[in-house]
Amino acid sequence: MYFKDIEDPRKGWNVQYPLEEVMLVAMVSFLVGGEGFEDMKEMGEVWVEEFRKYYPFERGTPSADTFRNVFMGLDPRKFGACFAEWMKYVHANVEGLIAIDGKSSRGSAGRGKSPISTVSAYCHERGVVMACIDTDDKSNEITVLPQLLDMLSLEKAVVSIDAMGCQKAVVESVIGKKGQYVISLKGNQEKLHDEVRGFFEAVLDNHPDFEGVGEEFEMDIHDYSEKSKGRECRRRIAVTSDFCPGVAPFRKQWKGLESIAMVESWCTRN
Repeated sequence: MYFKDIEDPRKGWNVQYPLEEVMLVAMVSFLVGGEGFEDMKEMGEVWVEEFRKYYPFERGTPSADTFRNVFMGLDPRKFGACFAEWMKYVHANVEGLIAIDGKSSRGSAGRGKSPISTVSAYCHERGVVMACIDTDDKSNEITVLPQLLDMLSLEKAVVSIDAMGCQKAVVESVIGKKGQYVISLKGNQEKLHDEVRGFFEAVLDNHPDFEGVGEEFEMDIHDYSEKSKGRECRRRIAVTSDFCPGVAPFRKQWKGLESIAMVESWCTRN
């Protein structure tokens, strides 16, 4: 039902496995933790009789190469949209953190071409990618971000995005879908960044290590450390909704802005 608009990229006499049979095995493999085309092949071989309750599978189940050829030939945008609709059904009423991030694919760059980049939405609570969109250039990630957000059900979810998504239109989209957001703030939003940074620097000047800060501001401080592979990291996070005069006016421009935070980190190697 959710993939009925997908066009089969294969043509001619060589189509031995109907697209609906290929998609059924692939999606079931995905649901049980399959990670590649070999897993799809093995899933089909083991559960072929179960799959025949839904489709004939007259030639058995496809090979790994068939799965690979089909998915490499699909229109990625159309498949991504259908996949997102299916994920909404499978994981309805998602709550918690949805992390949006962009990654470039190694080895995908050709002569005179940038590597393929993918912007994806990962649900931490469910451990699945809810939706993803490919873009030809990493610099174009911001242009596909609104399309990705449109694919998602965000009510009761918190969306985290790096500085790429620190845009007024992005936060309006999240709030418009009844979600909340945590977005990195860097120099691409110069005025807001300067005010927030100046606020926390002034707080630390007057309250070294945040000693006694609670007498002046309502502020939560969280400090923790972790060790891994010869590296020790300490992070301190300060969060406040008690805005100073310089930051307060931005609440009118940035829909849903309720708190600002600062993260400090120290890392010691070996």
